[in-house]
Formats: sequence, C-alpha cells, structure tokens
Amino acid sequence: MPKQGAGVLLFEPAFNGPDGTSIIAANLIDILKCLGLEPHLRVGRVCWEYGNFEPDFSIKELPELSLAHPVAAELQRQTYSNWCSGGELWDDSYYELRYEHAKHQVRGVLEQELEEAKAQGIQAIIFHNFATLFYPPWISEAVIELMQEHNELGFVSYSADAVHERPERVGAYRRVVQDKIWGLLGDNASLPKETAALQKQDVPGPVNLENLVHIVLCNAQLDEYVKRGISHQRIHLIPDFIKVPEEFEPREIGVSREFLQVLQQHLVVNPQIELKPDDLYILANVRPIRRKGLLELVMSAKTLRDAGYKPRVIFTHPNRYDGGMYFSKEVLPLASKLGIPVIYLGEKLMMQPCSSNQGFYYPALLKQISTLPNVIAIVSSFNGGFENAVLEAARYGIPLSVNSMLQSFPDIYRGFDGNIVEFPGAAFAALVRGERVDVAPLQEFAGGIRSALNNEAIPLLYHQQLKANYSLEAVLPRWENVFTSTGLR
Repeated sequence: MPKQGAGVLLFEPAFNGPDGTSIIAANLIDILKCLGLEPHLRVGRVCWEYGNFEPDFSIKELPELSLAHPVAAELQRQTYSNWCSGGELWDDSYYELRYEHAKHQVRGVLEQELEEAKAQGIQAIIFHNFATLFYPPWISEAVIELMQEHNELGFVSYSADAVHERPERVGAYRRVVQDKIWGLLGDNASLPKETAALQKQDVPGPVNLENLVHIVLCNAQLDEYVKRGISHQRIHLIPDFIKVPEEFEPREIGVSREFLQVLQQHLVVNPQIELKPDDLYILANVRPIRRKGLLELVMSAKTLRDAGYKPRVIFTHPNRYDGGMYFSKEVLPLASKLGIPVIYLGEKLMMQPCSSNQGFYYPALLKQISTLPNVIAIVSSFNGGFENAVLEAARYGIPLSVNSMLQSFPDIYRGFDGNIVEFPGAAFAALVRGERVDVAPLQEFAGGIRSALNNEAIPLLYHQQLKANYSLEAVLPRWENVFTSTGLR
C-alpha cells in the first residue's frame, strides 16, 4: 500500500452532481482520506448548479474529459452512425479527423497530469469508467494508450460500467469507431459485419494490462471479467457504499401538511387530483434515462392500482440527460395515458445543503419522503454495475423493490437478506411493448409490495444490513487491499 500521506490521482467525468459518477467520486475521496492517502481529483466538470462546496482536497477541472463542452457533445452525437436531429451527419473522413484531434487534446492533458503525478511521487492513478466504457470513445482510447506507455505507474479502473455491458450503444457507433474499439480490446477480425443487434458476448474487453487492476461492483461483473481473461488477482469486488449512522434512527412516519403541499405543487401528470397522506407513493430516485426502466416503473404503478392502491410516482432527479427526450416524450405521456399521477421534483434538486427556497437538498428530501406512511422505492434499472438509489432509499428505511434483471440484483438481494421485493422487469417490459404476459409475476409483485409496506421491521433491518455490507467501514478493508495488490507497481 502507498505510504501514509502519499498522493492518489483520481480522474472522474463529473463531481457534485446527482449522477452516479459524482456520488462515487465523493465516496472515493472519503475512502482515500480514511486510508491516510491524499486525493488529487481531476474532473471533467464540477456541477456547481447543484450547490457550492469548499473542497479540502486538490481539485482541478479538465474540460477535455467532459461531454458537457459543446464541441465534445457534438462529436459524441456524430459518433452514432445514424445520428440526425436537424443537423448534418459528417462523413467518415471528417469525423475521424475531428475524433483524432479530440483524442490528441485528451492525451496532451492526461500526459501533463501523469508527468506531474510522477514528479510529486503519486503512486496510483484511478480512472472511473474512462478505461472501460468508451463513452466517449476517444477518451477511452487515449487513456488505454497512456496506460500501455506508462507501465512504470500503477492504474486502477473503477469499472462501474464496461463497453460490453452496453452492446446496444456500441452497436450504434460508426464502423470506424467500432474498428478502433475492437482493435484496442480484441481482434478486428472478430468485429461482426452487422452490429445493429450486438449482444454482450459479441463485444470485446475489458482492457487487460499488467499494471492495471479493475474494481467491479457485483459478482456477475467479476465472473464476466474472469471469463474474458482478466486475472482474478487483478480484479477487486467492491460494492458501492453509503454513510450509515452508528446508531439506528427509527423512521418517522407522519408526513407534514407542508411537505404534502410541496408534492401537490409539483404534480405534472393529473395535477387536478388531491394528494392524500395514505396514498401509495412510488419513489423513483434515479436519473430519468432509458436504462433506468422508467416506462416499466410507470407500468408497475398501473399493476398496483389494479391491486387496489392509489399510486403516485415521485421522480427526484433532473431531466437534463440525453436531451431529456425519454422522460418528456415517453415516460410522462405513458403516465398520462394510464392515468398515473406523477410528481416531478428534479428541477429543484440540490446536492449541497441549501435553504428551502433554493431547492431540495437530496438527503433531506429523502428523509421527508420517508415520512409518507405508504412509500416504496422502485429501482427498475435494467443494467449497471450497482445502483446508488438502492442504498439511498435503504438509508432512510424506505422499503425497496429492485429489478431482477439488474446484474447486481442477486448481490443486492443477498446483501439485504432477502428483504427486497423482486421487480419483474421482463414482464413489465413486455407490457410496455403491448404484449400479453402471465399475471403470476405481477400478482407476486403486488403481494410483495403489500408485505413490505406492512413490515415495520424493515428500517431496522436495512440499517443492520447497510452497516454490515454497504457502509464505509464495510468496504474500507477491500479498498486497502486494492493498494496492496501485486497488480500495482
């Protein structure tokens, strides 16, 4: 392990936002501090719109690592072979020229940071998703090339997501980009002629280097990495964590009239209805993007209404991702069609403490939501290494339902000793497509929700399970082992 006080360089896409990368970045900084290491954060974008903070660590913005810059955002849109939204699709030669220019800029910035790191005696460098996700691909290519060239340094890839876990995305990329990915991670000869329907097994990766160790978040990821040729000694399974109070704090049931009025004011679908304290509130504390399965969540609300509940869906996160089209053009219209009331709080979400007239400070908002007598958090995500939403809801004693198609579902189910309601994602996806399905999984889901709502022991059980499996104290020894790994030089 690096000696006490040694520096660790941490590259992140974003910080201080409600997205998973921002949350994990903050967690990693806490981990490094607890291990007596000095974090040096290099971030594509600090999301100041979610509140101000005073950092007690080294932090520098590197815009070249962010898709928020208009030039980078346009290049990423043009990375898709069929992109067209009122603009012109570049030809491949011009696209590749712009791609190589962007990669060259990223390489220059990273090279300078690595040289400064060596001069300061920094002994380890952590890349969050940059080495594995290929979103955007020119950054991943630059990172992999530099890791190959700097074999005197030890690198850690925090692999919350990998390119093979997003076959639909890489399948939509231009052929020239696919050639680059297959060339870096595998064999160009293995690139299928047709990529519109790529499957996970068709996509190569992750990158396999002797000076690189991988952090994965669940057993399914670990098994996949081993299957793909990564040495078990260079893979560390470490789930996400959340700060857990030392002593159990009972959930306070009894929503205030003021908070109920706030929810009423933010009804965006069926605003004419009057919210009641004993309605069923479905918490969707995730970003409103397609892989979070929000169409399926809305469909599940209909199932719960058919079971006798009055469901109201609460969306906490801002509709500022992927152009906002999925949420505004698909999720809300489906809710309107089905008559499911929707409460949208995302435009006022804040990640730093603030006054009530400035916005909703996220932890305080979750605590207020937990005072609703009948509330269930549904994490309907279909893919991703883990879901911070699970831990955030559990922290406030809110009963959980998690999509059984999420690759981390078996780990989460075990980690919470089975106190999770299985969300039948496949069945709800079929309903969204207009298909007929077996009603048994839907009935089992509704029955599970009923049991969870009536289980007064859940807040205490969640507190115990969070402390044992998903607290800083629980994961700290695993992170310490990362820095004693023989994979780091």
